Order: sequence, then structure tokens, then C-alpha cells
Amino acid sequence: MQTLDFVLVAGDESNEGSRTFVFQDEGHTLGNSLKTIVTRYPDVDFCGYTIPHPAENKLHYWIQ
Repeated sequence: MQTLDFVLVAGDESNEGSRTFVFQDEGHTLGNSLKTIVTRYPDVDFCGYTIPHPAENKLHYWIQ
């Protein structure tokens, strides 16, 4: 079974209603899947992801 490695972005604690995560070694497949599932929850105002640069194997995911 594969595990996901992610980091909660430091300094993101100031806003209790949102969080940013950085997933290592993940791409658009996980980002789009998470976004599709999480946006169905009524408590979620916004969620999205970005891959900062194709050479970096990181996925930045934020949820509010």
C-alpha cells in the first residue's frame, strides 16, 4: 500500500478556515481527484490545487 507524504505549510495557521498542503511526488491525478471529491462537501467554500513548476514534483492543495 502506498502512503502519501504531505506537509502543512508553516504560517498557514492564522486563518482557521483554510489550510494549504504540499504533497510530494504527486501530480494532476491526485489534485483533480481531491478537488472533485472535496467540493461536494457543503462546508467547503473553495478548494483547488496547483503544480508550481513541471520540474518540481510537488502539488500545492488549498482548502477553505
